[in-house]
Amino acid sequence: MGAQLAQAAVSVLAGALLGLYYDLLSLPRALLRGGVSTAICDLLFSLGALLGLFTLGLGPGEGELRIFMLLAAAAGFLLWELSAGRQIRRGVLRLSELLREGAKNAASAQKMRTYGKKICKKLFPSAARWFTIRRNRRAQRKQLRAEGKASATDPGGQQ
Repeated sequence: MGAQLAQAAVSVLAGALLGLYYDLLSLPRALLRGGVSTAICDLLFSLGALLGLFTLGLGPGEGELRIFMLLAAAAGFLLWELSAGRQIRRGVLRLSELLREGAKNAASAQKMRTYGKKICKKLFPSAARWFTIRRNRRAQRKQLRAEGKASATDPGGQQ
């Protein structure tokens, strides 16, 4: 009777760990929101559950996966879902919303940068020439001031 109690306790713990694994897979599922991503997450969970139950039968079950162990694992999964699973799912949903908002903001910032470049290119088609002209005018004014010939306005008529 003591061995069966230990097997049941390990099975409940294994079921709770399967619940945690399911909740961890809900983040990529919530972020990607597609049929393919959902199918992949479901496949990963199924493989994880299969591996977990196989290991449960080999280890604590001493080579046999008994019905009460499956029921105890299901109870552990249910306990997880009713207790910590709800809070984790809320946190995962909130985190996925925040990540989606961040991605949207980054995309809109990239669009604004692209539009800004287009506008600047139209306004200053020869920006290098414009900066060269400005640099030359400043150098000219500096030279005239050093010689003492500068008046209130520079040779270009600007201040």
